[in-house]
Amino acid sequence: MKKDFPIDSSTPPGPVGNTLMVTKELNRVVLDWSDATEAFFYNVKRCDATAGSCAPQQYATATSSTYNDDNATPMILWYFTEAVNPCGITGLN
Repeated sequence: MKKDFPIDSSTPPGPVGNTLMVTKELNRVVLDWSDATEAFFYNVKRCDATAGSCAPQQYATATSSTYNDDNATPMILWYFTEAVNPCGITGLN
């Protein structure tokens, strides 16, 4: 993800929105979402929902709007993403 400098240091990143797409391949999960404006990187959060409701925990950091989870075991997983820049973090999407 290319960033032009200087950036507006008072602007948090734009939202990722409801664009997260998930593809399952054996023990790999491929995540893909829309770029957020002014995002430097993305937090990828997940939780195991096999026992009911769950609270997402930080799982990985992605420098683009795609992420491959090669440690996805056969369980029910929920994934969330946040766009991040020096001014803040968007809400979970």
